[in-house]
Amino acid sequence: MPARDFLFITAFGVSLACLPAPALHAVEATGPEPLADPIEQAWRDATLYLFKESFTGFGEQDTREARLGRATLLLVQQPKTEANLNAAARELESLASAATLDDVSAGARYLLGRIAHVHRMQPDPAAAAGHYRRLIAEQPEHLLADQARIKLALIQLYEPALPRDQLLARLDALAAEADALARPGSRRDFHLVLADAVRHHRLDDERLLRHYLAADAAGVSRPTSRANIVVAVGELAARLGQHDLAHAYFRRFLAEFQRDYRRALVRDKLAALPPLASAEPATQTAAPDAR
Repeated sequence: MPARDFLFITAFGVSLACLPAPALHAVEATGPEPLADPIEQAWRDATLYLFKESFTGFGEQDTREARLGRATLLLVQQPKTEANLNAAARELESLASAATLDDVSAGARYLLGRIAHVHRMQPDPAAAAGHYRRLIAEQPEHLLADQARIKLALIQLYEPALPRDQLLARLDALAAEADALARPGSRRDFHLVLADAVRHHRLDDERLLRHYLAADAAGVSRPTSRANIVVAVGELAARLGQHDLAHAYFRRFLAEFQRDYRRALVRDKLAALPPLASAEPATQTAAPDAR
């Protein structure tokens, strides 16, 4: 993924963890040197919270992408006002409704969903869902369509007074949708959203474990997030009697996270597990030093 894609995506608040390590390195390699493309420079300034510089950079250009950039910055301008939100929405609607379906139209449609979902004083989940669904229908392979699927799942899973049987049915349907996503980062983020919903609604440990395992298999870039998932899988597996899995994840934690404050606790949890059925006597209690 080229650096320009990274800058464009992060300006929309998509987690760094969505991106594969090569993309992160590509951006880091750009360093503080000014970029030749003024639009790319404006996106980079936005990701660095240099909003004044970013707005100036977008203002000096007269392209659809520059218009998208200016509208994006209106959403973070302080103080946040309905006037700015309305101005951004008008510009985004114009860009999203154009005949051309491209990165700009996808970004505009996604941000229209975000305005209705989180930016207004009175959120409108139905309107947000409409924008997310339209983006998914019009540009299903776009990265922001993946993000729209995740945001749509949030609306569906936290609908007020949703009966338990409907909630479980939605979770299972969304799990299948998450598994079908081609991008590992999108699969991971989707499964983490589902895991959070399982925890929030106090559902079963089996579902929670499945989502954490799926997220881990997709790859987690941030060490802190990865450590939390590894510990959670170990604890869930131990509670569910999946002792081989608990052994594997607790040992992985001790091997991979040498400075984490939970090392002594995890070592104790590992020692409390029944020994592995296939373990030799001399290795049953072996584990990396907890220091």
